[in-house]
Amino acid sequence: ITHQIIRDNFHRAPLFSGQIEGIGPRYCPSIEDKINRFSEKERHQLFLEPQTIHKSEYYINGLSTSLPLDVQEKVIHSIKGLENAFITRYGYAIEYDFIQPTELTHALET
Repeated sequence: ITHQIIRDNFHRAPLFSGQIEGIGPRYCPSIEDKINRFSEKERHQLFLEPQTIHKSEYYINGLSTSLPLDVQEKVIHSIKGLENAFITRYGYAIEYDFIQPTELTHALET
């Protein structure tokens, strides 16, 4: 079910919609990238990592995503054990830029 929710919403992910032109990081691909590139896999490993000893807040390692908030809700709630989870911080996409250091002035301007 989780994979299908993600597949059905590929077109809404910045990596696939054209909002982001680069390729995602090799070492930490988004869940939508994993499902697209490794479509033969039936599952992908996730780890629940506690964020603090003072709250019941967890980071889901292996589930980085830039899908819209409504899709993120559906994805999380489709995972066994997380059906009643509350999302405190949604995923988002970033794209890195690079400037050749020799093109910068001493004021760090181009």
